[in-house]
Amino acid sequence: YMDFDPTVPVWCVTPNRAACIHRFFDTPPISPSGRYLAVFQLPFEDRQPEPGDTGHIVVIDLESGTDAVVAETCGWEPQMGATAGRIERFRKKYEKFQKQEKPT
Repeated sequence: YMDFDPTVPVWCVTPNRAACIHRFFDTPPISPSGRYLAVFQLPFEDRQPEPGDTGHIVVIDLESGTDAVVAETCGWEPQMGATAGRIERFRKKYEKFQKQEKPT
């Protein structure tokens, strides 16, 4: 990312996913190991959610740059991504996802 001439390195960690957010009051969205980031992916940005609308919790591997949807939720509270305690559970789901055979 080079817009606005940043003075520190900046990377987009969700280049293939639209509408990802993180917001945490007193817990980081990054795992204790520093390797994983959890975000909430909105399915749309042009209207308010209605009952039954779902979003995705996505875990991003900051070393490899890969990501995976590890949960779906109807909870639209901005802190749904994860807390530091939950992110390790999501990491395990992510690792399980990575080991599954991918369709060709």
